[in-house]
Amino acid sequence: MVSRCPSQAQALVVGFLAAVAAMVLGWIPEGKFDLNHAFLLSASSVLTASFASFVLGTLETVGLVQIEANSPTPMRSHQEFSNLGCPSRLFAA
Repeated sequence: MVSRCPSQAQALVVGFLAAVAAMVLGWIPEGKFDLNHAFLLSASSVLTASFASFVLGTLETVGLVQIEANSPTPMRSHQEFSNLGCPSRLFAA
């Protein structure tokens, strides 16, 4: 659980920054700012980022448990799943 905290915090920050960028880009052409819309946008983006981080952590945990259960010898390391969220690792051979 402790190792998931930095990526969870990163997901929350990035979700909030995405909401701020969307609010700024929406404010520029219209010239008006709706506070209720800003709260809704911020809450939904942070909730979505948090849910995505939770799903990724669950997939990593399930994958590690399955590998450990089906492996006759213990795994050397968990490097295969430690960077699962990194786009460069998704396409690596």
